[in-house]
Amino acid sequence: VNIFAVAILAGSILYLDSFRSSLTQARIDRARSETEMIAHMLRAIPENTRPSIMVRLGQDSRARLRIYGRDGNLAVDSWTGARPTYTLRDATGEPWYREVARWLDNGFDAIVRAERPPLYVPPAVDRLSAWPEAVMAMRDGGPTEMLRRAPDGTPFIAAARRIGDGQSGVLLLTINARDVRHAVRSERGSLLLILAATLIVSILLS
Repeated sequence: VNIFAVAILAGSILYLDSFRSSLTQARIDRARSETEMIAHMLRAIPENTRPSIMVRLGQDSRARLRIYGRDGNLAVDSWTGARPTYTLRDATGEPWYREVARWLDNGFDAIVRAERPPLYVPPAVDRLSAWPEAVMAMRDGGPTEMLRRAPDGTPFIAAARRIGDGQSGVLLLTINARDVRHAVRSERGSLLLILAATLIVSILLS
């Protein structure tokens, strides 16, 4: 019975790691698809209508949309004149239960030896050169994407796609996919309940 409990624990760890990886990749794929779709649409509409459309699309997708011109300058930003669609949370000073949850997150990463994405640091000057994925998309057409981690450890996803032949610049989509961590924590809670029940049964039968 004890061996069975250990097997349940090992299987739960492997399942949760696979679940998280699949969910993160699904969000990256979704960001890439949305970026391609929006870039194709922007190519077909007049430039003077792009700002208002990008604001609406950003609000709907909870993402931030930006266009960088060929000169590298920021040409359009969906957050200009609109409410930001996400906020990067500072992990310091959070309630104790969030500290515990983050400790469990880090402990799980250590167990499965997960490779941590690079930390996202907002650029001091928001130019094309601050985003390697956007530079690559401008050069090659794209789409390109990059996974980083926000200050609180949640996934920060960026995807870029050149608009047409590049005369109109390159589109960059960024999103703080906090829903990934929420889903993983919820699944982890369910697995902990299963493991606890297994241990209780194991103790009673031993």
